[in-house]
Amino acid sequence: MLATPHLASLVREVHVEIESQPDKSHKQKLLKYLTNIFSTFDSLDYLRLDLFYAEPDDARAALDSVQSVSPRLRQLNVVLPDLEDVPQAIAEVSQSLWIAIRQTSELRFLSLDATELTGPDWPLDLHLTKVELLIEIPYINDIISPILASSQTSLRHLSLNGAVVNLPDLSQFDQLTHLTWYAPLLEPEHLPLIGYMSSIGLLLGLLSPSLSRALTRRSALYLVLALGSLGYTWYYMVMFFERSFVEAALRANVSARVFTTKAWLRDTSLFVEAWGRVCGRRWWWSEQLCGWTAGPFTVFLERESRLRNIPRAWGFMLLGQIVAISVAQNLFFAAHSLSLPGRTLASKPQGRTLAVPRASPPQNAGPSWLLCACVLASLSTVAYTPSTLNSPSFLANLLVMHILLILPLLPSVPSSPGPRISYAQLYLATATIALLLRISTYLSLLPFLSLKNVTNLARDAVKTLHEHPAQTSIGYDVVWASASFVVWMAVEFGGREDRTLGGLLAVVGLALATPVVGVAVSGGVFLAWRESWDAGRVKVN
Repeated sequence: MLATPHLASLVREVHVEIESQPDKSHKQKLLKYLTNIFSTFDSLDYLRLDLFYAEPDDARAALDSVQSVSPRLRQLNVVLPDLEDVPQAIAEVSQSLWIAIRQTSELRFLSLDATELTGPDWPLDLHLTKVELLIEIPYINDIISPILASSQTSLRHLSLNGAVVNLPDLSQFDQLTHLTWYAPLLEPEHLPLIGYMSSIGLLLGLLSPSLSRALTRRSALYLVLALGSLGYTWYYMVMFFERSFVEAALRANVSARVFTTKAWLRDTSLFVEAWGRVCGRRWWWSEQLCGWTAGPFTVFLERESRLRNIPRAWGFMLLGQIVAISVAQNLFFAAHSLSLPGRTLASKPQGRTLAVPRASPPQNAGPSWLLCACVLASLSTVAYTPSTLNSPSFLANLLVMHILLILPLLPSVPSSPGPRISYAQLYLATATIALLLRISTYLSLLPFLSLKNVTNLARDAVKTLHEHPAQTSIGYDVVWASASFVVWMAVEFGGREDRTLGGLLAVVGLALATPVVGVAVSGGVFLAWRESWDAGRVKVN
């Protein structure tokens, strides 16, 4: 029953919900009925049309009926049905909707909720002040651009749902004061980042037993260094995440205010992006860390974890790869200083003994074939990395580098006899390779330097350090790893009762050379010297 003319003139708001019936012959009846209703309400201001449970034909009929009232409407809220990706149904329903909207010369508020919808085939002439779009991807991009283009001078409120690409720059909307972005908190695209963060917590939990003994001054020192390196490297890592997000929004021609983490993580490989930023001319920094990690540090983890029975050496390496090498290095130094003493060393040939904090070595004191092969192969990937930049093999080379460093540290790997070389010789071999890599890196910089500015290399290195947050993060990882090893080297040497003046001068020289030759070279040389010194003083029972 239709309302009386007096009552109809008082109606300002109407809500209509349509559920389709099996009988398809009622389309014309529905159209006529709705048209009569809408034409009766000559003062109608707000219309909500819920077609979620309607069939496509019924939805079209309802939208066609809106044309009789649309010239007077100021607020229109439409919920469209799921059209199941049927192109014809999507096109027909979309056309009926846009024809109805085109008639709304007084429309100020538009809300559309749809899973499939195409944009209009003609320019819109709207003056909307408030827009709400709850439309699935990729259809929202076809809808929002023409709506915003027609309401540039009046739009004040904008609410969106889902990831938007190719969104016009919203800075042109001078009166836009309310921007709301509805997006699911968790999407499949978030899983890699969630797994990344979760693995950090899991690794710290697995490694904590090695650090849970009573603190000593040495272990406290290394834990403080670990916290300092974590703060420095991850402050810039967070800045890298923020910058990567903004740059991804710019690539998609979207304002960062409405860009989503889902779209960011879907189109961005943070691992590749970060490494791409630290290669090329910036390799001067990265090569130091790669040479140290792939060479002496891996050998040190394998050697000392076996001697001192420090569990999960692979965990320290993996933590270094996903957090920062300097953090993992200092945590291992702390675990190393807390491990129980055990080896009996002769301080002098006469037979007097000195107990130092090292456990009895296994029968086979030499490195295994697996350790030697993985370290040498990983160092070869370091040498190969600069030439793979911007090539298909870039990611594969990096993955091989990281995986090779985990394999010899796994607990299931037996300590099988290896080549007839000592750990001292292996340390020295890694230091030699690292020195060759360092020389190659310096030579690669010659085209960018002249005789006039060679002396300014240090200044250029500092400038490069702060060019990009990813570079700054790995650069400070180099700084903290180098400084931390120099501290450990000084503490290790200072704790020996058999130290000599010549040894002191050698340690000072290595410390001073570290900024130039890199921690891989100075560290490898010291560790080789330490192994040779200890091997010559092991008391034979």
